Amino acid sequence: MGSSRFFLTLQLLLLSSFCSVRLSKPFTTAKTDFFALLSFKSLVSSDPLGILSSWNGSVHHCLCPGIKCGGRHSDRVVTALVLSSSRLSEELGQLSRLRNMNLPVNSLGGNIPSTLGNCTRLQDLNLRRNNLQGTIPNSLGLCKEIVYLLLNSNNLTGNIPPSLGNLTRLLLFRLDVNNLTGTIPDSLGQLQALETICLNENSISGEIPSSLYNISSMQVFQLAYNQFSGNLPSDIVANFPNLLALVVFANQLQGPIPNSLSKCSELHMIAVAYNKFTGPMPSSIGNLQNLETFESASNLLEATAPRQWNNFMDALTNCTGLQVLDLGDNQLQGFIPSSVGNLSSDLYFFSLQTNLISGNIPADIGKLTGLTRIQLSNMQLRGTIPQEIGRLWRLEMIDLANNTISGEIPPTFGNLTKMTRLFLQNNELVGSIPQELSSMQALESINLSTNNFLGNIPKEIMLPSLSLAMDLSHTTILVVHCR
Repeated sequence: MGSSRFFLTLQLLLLSSFCSVRLSKPFTTAKTDFFALLSFKSLVSSDPLGILSSWNGSVHHCLCPGIKCGGRHSDRVVTALVLSSSRLSEELGQLSRLRNMNLPVNSLGGNIPSTLGNCTRLQDLNLRRNNLQGTIPNSLGLCKEIVYLLLNSNNLTGNIPPSLGNLTRLLLFRLDVNNLTGTIPDSLGQLQALETICLNENSISGEIPSSLYNISSMQVFQLAYNQFSGNLPSDIVANFPNLLALVVFANQLQGPIPNSLSKCSELHMIAVAYNKFTGPMPSSIGNLQNLETFESASNLLEATAPRQWNNFMDALTNCTGLQVLDLGDNQLQGFIPSSVGNLSSDLYFFSLQTNLISGNIPADIGKLTGLTRIQLSNMQLRGTIPQEIGRLWRLEMIDLANNTISGEIPPTFGNLTKMTRLFLQNNELVGSIPQELSSMQALESINLSTNNFLGNIPKEIMLPSLSLAMDLSHTTILVVHCR
């Protein structure tokens, strides 16, 4: 395959003390290490640099290229290997002093050997981003010293073994981006030291077990893109006092968003979009001064009284570090309050699209100079486009489509030189298309269709990048093609 092929670095960091190990135990000898290495060599699929050619017993294996050893005299044991991509050998389980196995981002295939359960001193198992398949072996539950378990981004199937609940020292647990099914075993609630769990992008279903909510050390809770159902507990703060991120979007969760989240004072991210959550937007979220991301799009959330909606938006102004606010595709009613201009100056993504919000776009939105993306489409907005939007010089995308906005496109849009996508279709805009839009040299897509524009398209805005992405249909303007 050539010398550019990825190489594996297998770090086998063994316990530094050998005095307490009896040589009469065969699994601790250098000889069994050597046989384990020979088995691993037999599974190497490519050795373009000939690193393994001397792994034949002609010299002590600790003198061979690609092998590092530690210890003393004849008791020296393997501490590190550099190997080309292959499969994991069952004989690796004979390396009983193994503490760290770090093989991320390679081309490892095959199954995870069940014999790894013999490596009872293993503390760090990192096999992320490989091509491993099959099930997670139950025997991993015997490795009770594991602190970091990363099996994410593989092709693993089957259920999460209940035996993993025995790993009570575990801090980081990642099984995301696999093909796992079944439910979360209740036994994972025994992982009382756990700080991060990430099961994103699998096909795990059922309710999230209540035992999992009783891990007070939890900081990052990520279960997105699965098929979980049921409610989030109303007293979630009592169980997760140190929570930094709640990421459960793209499931089938329902019920209200717990008000108690507002007491998780360190919370930085709430991502609950694409579920079936109901009830009002909790204005208590405004108590989270460290909140950076609030994504609740595509639920059944509502604000039936204008005052309720205004209170929620006003409360968000207390989140001084807010960067992402996505409330789109819900059942929110009311107006966009002028207090929107008091939202965080760090806010770069703002979406209310596909709600029942009406009224004008407040001029105060022009105060949010950090914005790069505004999505206010598919609503009942009216009035004119405030010229103050021209102050948002970082804007890359604005979508005001499918409203009843009238008036002209403000010439101040010419200040939006970073704009790549401009969507104003299906409104009641009038007048001519301002020549100032020619300043949008980065523009890739523009849709002004189904409005009441008059006159010609200024030749200055006929940019080469727009040749396949300009829609001016159902208007009364004269299209002029420029060479």
